[in-house]
Amino acid sequence: MKIFKFFILIFALLGVIGFVSSVLGGCFMDFIPSWESIFETEFPTGMETSTEIETSEGDMFSDLTMVCLGDSITMGSEIDTPYSQLVGDSLGLKNVYNHGVGWSTIGFMADCTCHANVDYEYDHHPYIHRYNKMQNADIVAVMGGNNDWGIGIPVGDINDMDETTFCGALNLLIDGLKEKYPDSYIFFMTLFNYVPDRINKDGVSWIEYNNAIREICSRKGIDVFDIYNEIPFDKDRDTVDGVHPTQEFVTNVWSPAITEFIRQNYKK
Repeated sequence: MKIFKFFILIFALLGVIGFVSSVLGGCFMDFIPSWESIFETEFPTGMETSTEIETSEGDMFSDLTMVCLGDSITMGSEIDTPYSQLVGDSLGLKNVYNHGVGWSTIGFMADCTCHANVDYEYDHHPYIHRYNKMQNADIVAVMGGNNDWGIGIPVGDINDMDETTFCGALNLLIDGLKEKYPDSYIFFMTLFNYVPDRINKDGVSWIEYNNAIREICSRKGIDVFDIYNEIPFDKDRDTVDGVHPTQEFVTNVWSPAITEFIRQNYKK
């Protein structure tokens, strides 16, 4: 009888152990899928974080404002969407202000009669007479010189401080912009490479105005996006009328290049 009870106790203990093992084994197996799911989701989450870091320029620029000072090319003449809007969208800027004015020059020519039925001073606003009316901004983009060359504003000397020469107006403009925007990123762009040896009515070549932009900006510590040398350009293919860039060129070539230039060089 005692032996019989002993075996019954043994079988009972084995049953309990089997039941407990079964339960614990089931619980253990229940944990495995959740661990697997952790590993499955951790790696994609990590990659998403990396992607956000890679595209963090949008966050970097999302609170910034840009002003663009220029002539009809900056204004977006002959096209629907100017570079300022395209660059602003690409960078995710908070605000973009386009201060492009047709026929506008960097320098000033007194008593200019170069354009019939136009009050040059008030209708075309030379850059040096209107930059100080622009909005506060974190990024200041400047492109010009086409019309200075076209109407014959003299190139002048690199050390000029006279608004009636191109070099003098550049010196004054840069000094004025640095004073107005002491904590902003300012950069200039050179002219498109229409015809390297093209000369104006005064016999001055296109490249001389271009070189003045590069040299004066360099002396004053201002970055230059040298589109003259860095962007392939064919005036017959890439302009609407021999001067103003096509929408295709602005959208697919010029604006992406400006966007990348700002991303690479922007500094507070």
